[in-house]
Amino acid sequence: MVWLDVTGNDGNALYFVTDRIERRLSAAGGGFTVSGLLGDGCYEGEVLVEVGETSAVTFVDDWLARADFSRFAARIDRARVGVALAELAKGLAAELTGGERSRRGRRMERSGRVQEPVPTWRAVA
Repeated sequence: MVWLDVTGNDGNALYFVTDRIERRLSAAGGGFTVSGLLGDGCYEGEVLVEVGETSAVTFVDDWLARADFSRFAARIDRARVGVALAELAKGLAAELTGGERSRRGRRMERSGRVQEPVPTWRAVA
């Protein structure tokens, strides 16, 4: 789970749970698709983020569960959430491909990364 650096209009924090990351190949070049759940504690909905030369964010429930999604969409700034999700997806893709470097030579950082301690079972194993 990753907490986004964006909150809803009501102050609730938004989070994204990654479900799947896939590499996609096309004639125009490669890219990645990242799918998962976006939520605020009151609502969770499927999101598909496509990253390549351009980024696109698709809120799946905008097509499948319009009534529930419309209430959620009224509580968020879709443009800011879309930008935060695209940045997150680019960071995930960079990690999979060995990392991307910024102009200053440092690794690009993911927006909203949450670091949690090592699970107890792993610490003793």
